[in-house]
Amino acid sequence: MIKPERNFIFIKILDLFLDFKFKQNFSSLNFLQLSEINFQKPILIFGNHSTWWDGFKIWQLNRKVFNKNFYVIMLEASLKKLWFFQKIGAFSINPGQKSVVHSIHTASNLLKNEDTLLLFFPQGKLHSIYENSFDFSTGIDKIIQESHDIELVAYASFLDFAANEKPYFNIYFKSFKSHIDLENQYLDFYNNCKIKHISTFKP
Repeated sequence: MIKPERNFIFIKILDLFLDFKFKQNFSSLNFLQLSEINFQKPILIFGNHSTWWDGFKIWQLNRKVFNKNFYVIMLEASLKKLWFFQKIGAFSINPGQKSVVHSIHTASNLLKNEDTLLLFFPQGKLHSIYENSFDFSTGIDKIIQESHDIELVAYASFLDFAANEKPYFNIYFKSFKSHIDLENQYLDFYNNCKIKHISTFKP
């Protein structure tokens, strides 16, 4: 397992890089429905994984809203290639291997601290932005079961252009009170958010 090694210099470099890249590539990044979330607890956040930008969107959210210590779980093969992410709070998981236990323990230990925000992609890999079904790994349930008094936050992200040259993201959030039947809970949430997104679309 590759452990996280947060480094102030790398974090500041990423902050500057992302401010430039989001301004260059997107017309806006809109964080919606945040009022119900308890910012005082450690946060485990998860959602649909359909673009290269997903982790960076939550990084920006954390910078601008939560202001917690950011961590993200990545597949070990990906983190070995993208070693930079270890320096900003990424650690690895290797499904099917004994080291998964250490990854789950690392996640639950981090979530003992109220200053932690941990991002997890339960789909495990990128899926088409048009896919409307969600098959979650068991990893997120195991993390929740080992953690206590955390804020479980779901997000649903939608990309659109309208009449703009650059696309925009609408990202909706919801605090989940239970992890029972998480896939169906998330699917209901995602579909409701999609309806809201379509209804507010302005050409």
